[in-house]
Amino acid sequence: MAEEPGKRRLAVARDRAVAAYRSQRVRKTLLIIGIVLVVYGLFGFLAAPYIIRQQIETRASTALSRRVTLGAVHLNPFTLRLQLDQLHIADRDGPAPFVDLDQAVINASWSSLFRMAPVLDELVLQHPRVRVGRSADQRFSFTDLIERYASKPADPNQPPSRFSLSNISVHNGEFQFDDDAMKATHHVEQVELGVPFIANLPSDTDVFVQPLLAMRVDGSPMRIEGHTKPFADSRDSTMSFQLDRLDLRFVQTRPTPQLQLTGNLQLDDLVFDNNRGQPVARLAHGTAAIVDVQPLLSRYHLGALVLDQAQLFYTLDGGGQANLDPLIATPAGKDKDAQPTDLRVASITLTGATAQYVDA
Repeated sequence: MAEEPGKRRLAVARDRAVAAYRSQRVRKTLLIIGIVLVVYGLFGFLAAPYIIRQQIETRASTALSRRVTLGAVHLNPFTLRLQLDQLHIADRDGPAPFVDLDQAVINASWSSLFRMAPVLDELVLQHPRVRVGRSADQRFSFTDLIERYASKPADPNQPPSRFSLSNISVHNGEFQFDDDAMKATHHVEQVELGVPFIANLPSDTDVFVQPLLAMRVDGSPMRIEGHTKPFADSRDSTMSFQLDRLDLRFVQTRPTPQLQLTGNLQLDDLVFDNNRGQPVARLAHGTAAIVDVQPLLSRYHLGALVLDQAQLFYTLDGGGQANLDPLIATPAGKDKDAQPTDLRVASITLTGATAQYVDA
């Protein structure tokens, strides 16, 4: 007798399902949904990759003033997984490569549609190779790009672009710097990079990539590892490392992204000249306690600053130009509404310091 109510409910559900199946309206709706899914799938798997490849090659070539080609594009329209194979960006002045990339895998999130902003759950770059050169006249191979975009005035009323990038990883990267000005070549290879997330838009993406930076610089190995707290509300990512005598700590938090540096900084034999080759400052030895440095917020809070054998040079030529003028001149087109720099130093100790003043 206890099973009778259950049987009756099952029978009622079955009768409703049969009625819905026999309903012409329901069958028509299901047919339309099926056709839409088939058309969407055919377009996404077959037509969209060709369109994406054509648009990337055309638009990127125009924007960069360099020939851009793609070997192949693969798209899964249901999972929003985009794969780009054999991306090539030629150098502006010839067939030599500027950027080569074996493969890029982009896993986008459906929440991008609702947020009207790019939300990527994963970005993987396989064997990227970048070649940069500097000519004898101090121009880099990308100087034209900087000049072009810097010449465009920024709209002060334009809100910042919103985005969320998670699980960024780079494998077997290479960077080559051909410096004709100094008659030298530098090679960075075997680059492995892991960034848990970079975002100014809160998202609930699962983070599984751990902070990592490993490479060989001119044959010398370097490796920096960190850890992420994926189950904490803040998803803090902490990276501690040491380069000779440099110790820093990086922390990123949400919902407001934060890049914070703390630790101790030591400099030895620092030489600082302006862009005309005139001496500005020299330092034999210096230490600084980094209390709270957040470059994204223009915040620089230092503790005790100790400078040993610091030298300051101030030179005024016959035309009234000082060697410090190129350093303190206001950049053209600077945003007046930009956040001011917050610089604080708890204490400064000078030992054996000198200042040189020359008036021509």
